[in-house]
This record gives sequence, structure tokens and C-alpha cells, in this order.
Amino acid sequence: MSIALSVAAANWVQEVKGLSAYEINRTFPQLENHFKWQHSYGAVTFGAKNPPYVMDYIERQKEHHASNALIDYPEQTDDEDS
Repeated sequence: MSIALSVAAANWVQEVKGLSAYEINRTFPQLENHFKWQHSYGAVTFGAKNPPYVMDYIERQKEHHASNALIDYPEQTDDEDS
């Protein structure tokens, strides 16, 4: 998936979270609790040459986690630079 360079990742995520929560709650009004996203999120951006690497990493993510062989950049979970 890609988004236009003119769209900030934070704005895109905000729209996706808002629209998806709206649609889920509209589609399933019988839910005991309305669906809502957590307040925070993580997003990692990659350049145009990286999709094959990213897709391979995602496809093998369970293996990475099971063997504790994580690669810092795609697994980054805080504000520290890798």
C-alpha cells in the first residue's frame, strides 16, 4: 500500500482510524461496546525500493518473533531513532 507523498502519514492514519471505527459501529450497532481505536499508533515509512524487503519481513514476522530475531527498524516501538 502506498499513500501520496503530499499526504502526511499521521493525517492518513487519523482518517483510516476514524472512518473504520465509524463503519464498524454503523455496521454492527448491536455491539455491547462501540468499537474505538487506542489513542496511540505506530507507523514506519519505507522508500519506494523497499516493498520487497518489507513484504518478506511481514510474511516471516512470526518466525522472527518465535526465534527472537527481530530487526530493529521495522519492529521499532518507541520514539528512539534506529
